[in-house]
Amino acid sequence: MHQPKQISDSMFRAKITKSISFIVLLLVVAVSCTDDPASVNDEPPTLPSATSMEMDFSTFDSNSKAKASDYEQQTVQNFSRAAVTALVMKAVVEANLIIPKTLFAAAHASDAELNDGEWEWSYSKTAGGNSYEVRLVASRVNDSTVEWNAYVTNSQLGIEDRLFFSGTSNNDATEGEWIYYDLRSSQAEQEVSRIDWAVNGTDDVDLELEILSDRNGYQGDTITYTFDGTVKHATYHDNSDDTTVEIELNVETMAGYIIAPGYNDGEQSCWNGDFQDVACSEI
Repeated sequence: MHQPKQISDSMFRAKITKSISFIVLLLVVAVSCTDDPASVNDEPPTLPSATSMEMDFSTFDSNSKAKASDYEQQTVQNFSRAAVTALVMKAVVEANLIIPKTLFAAAHASDAELNDGEWEWSYSKTAGGNSYEVRLVASRVNDSTVEWNAYVTNSQLGIEDRLFFSGTSNNDATEGEWIYYDLRSSQAEQEVSRIDWAVNGTDDVDLELEILSDRNGYQGDTITYTFDGTVKHATYHDNSDDTTVEIELNVETMAGYIIAPGYNDGEQSCWNGDFQDVACSEI
C-alpha cells in the first residue's frame, strides 16, 4: 500500500518561510504603490471656483440707478441708500479680492503638472496694472482636505516667489477658506484678510470676508454675502462703531430692502421692482 509522503521539519519550515516572504513582498508592493504620489494623485485636485473670491454687487450698478432716476417724481430713497451701501461693500471687497481673484481665475485656463507629490499650475497674468508670474500649488492633506498656496513674482514690486494667498478646500472644492497676504509689506505673510466660503455653483454662494489688517482702515470689519440664484443678501459690520447694515435684492423682480442704523429709525425699508419706496408688505 502506498504510504503518504512525509514532510520533514526542515522542508516544512522552508515552505512557511517562502510563504511569509511572498506575503511580505505583496505588502511591500502595495505600500509602495500607496506611497507613490503618481498613483495617489492620478488627477489634480478640483480647483475651487473663482466665485469663492467674489461678491457680486453689480445689480446695484449705474444701470439700476439710471432706471431709478426715471422715477424721480417718486420716492426712491430706500434703493438709493442701499446702492450706496453696496458701493461701500464693493470697494472693500475689491481692495481685498480683485487681484487674487483675477490671478486665481487664470489657473482654470492652465494645465497642472505633478511635481514631488504636489500639483502645480504655472502661468502669467496681468492684474491691477501689473504682470505676475503665478505658481499655484496644491497638496492633499488627507482624503478630504486640499491645501492651496499661490506664489507670485513681480519685478516691478521687487517680489519673487512670494506667498500671496493660501487656503484649504474639501475634496469636492465646494467649501473652504482663503487667507490673503500683503505683497507690499516688509514682512512676509502679513495677513490682510480672510474669506470663508461655500460654493455649489454660481447660483449657490455663501461667503464671509473678514478684514485682518488696518492698511485701509477697515480692520475688524466683516461682510457676509449669500446668493441662491434669485436673492442676494449682504451684511456689512463696521467694527469701528459696532454697527451692521443689511441689504437684500431679488435679482428677478429688483425689489428689496435695507436695514441700517440711523436710517428710518433702523426699521426695514423696502422698494419695489420700479425702485419706488413701498411698505415691506407689498414686496
